[in-house]
Amino acid sequence: MRGVRDGPGDERGFVLIEVLVALAITLLALDLLYGSIADALRIAHATAAWEVAVSRAQSHLAAIDNPAALPVVQSDDDGDGYHWSTRILVAGIAPAPAQARRGPWSRGTALYSVTVTISWKEGRSERRFVLNSALLGPVRKAGP
Repeated sequence: MRGVRDGPGDERGFVLIEVLVALAITLLALDLLYGSIADALRIAHATAAWEVAVSRAQSHLAAIDNPAALPVVQSDDDGDGYHWSTRILVAGIAPAPAQARRGPWSRGTALYSVTVTISWKEGRSERRFVLNSALLGPVRKAGP
């Protein structure tokens, strides 16, 4: 008779519990995969934001050609959710030699400590990149 199965090797298909276990394993694997993809996308977005902040800070630093002519503190909106500020302080002064007492350098040479800060919102928190450097320039004029 063809319809009768007596031995253990004669089964056709899966039992319901086997199907449910296979489905649970598949769902767990998909959850891990999608979670990993979401984490990778979030990290890529955060990395891109940091790269933009570094680039903007370097641009603001490069734009300072005469630190003596700028205010000590400046800040403004930089677009796309970024905000910038610079702080320029005198770190030291070298007096001008007697033969060089003309022009913008007549008061000597100053070493300026320059701090450029770029800030932006990332989710609910605020991120900040700070670039510190030093520049040479003429000594600031006294008074307003």
